[in-house]
Amino acid sequence: MRKLFALLFILPLAACFDADIAINFVDDENAEMEAVMTMGPEFYAMLAQSGEDPCEEGVGAAQADGSYLCTITETDTIDNMIAEANAPSDDGNADGPTNGMTQGYAIERVGTNMVKVSFDLSEMLSDAKPDEELGEMEAMLRQAFAGHGITMRVSGQEILDTNGEMSADGKSASFAIPLTEMLETEPDLPSSFDVTVRTE
Repeated sequence: MRKLFALLFILPLAACFDADIAINFVDDENAEMEAVMTMGPEFYAMLAQSGEDPCEEGVGAAQADGSYLCTITETDTIDNMIAEANAPSDDGNADGPTNGMTQGYAIERVGTNMVKVSFDLSEMLSDAKPDEELGEMEAMLRQAFAGHGITMRVSGQEILDTNGEMSADGKSASFAIPLTEMLETEPDLPSSFDVTVRTE
């Protein structure tokens, strides 16, 4: 799952994109993960000219409108996902962010057939913020970012608790982050997106 979540940290602030990251707990042993990112035409053109592979870890496809779709899928055991979430971060920092999410997310078993997933929203947005004032560029970015965002979804047999939006059937929960929140000094978001799901 690390490479799926890493998609949210590799793009510069000026990149216009949409991202959808989903985790589906198939049963109490296994989970399916998928990350779909749509890069805007300008950013994709810039990457193409640089010779970089914009979807090295997945399957990419250029779209008719000039945008680029990158899809990464992964199937793993829940226990492997938990071990990966608790592993030291790539920079060797075993402590990770102050909330303990060394990979930007946390997964833990919290009871029989129950798993809790947390995405670190504060760390995600702080990493995306520019190091200096944007000045006149901020208005342009707000206009470009309008209507674009990042959506995270968790699904399973039943959602037991979440601070996100629950589906009508109670089997999935989602949380959407407008890209414009990356420009806010104090984003109107909780520190994390949390979901407790029954797996069987």
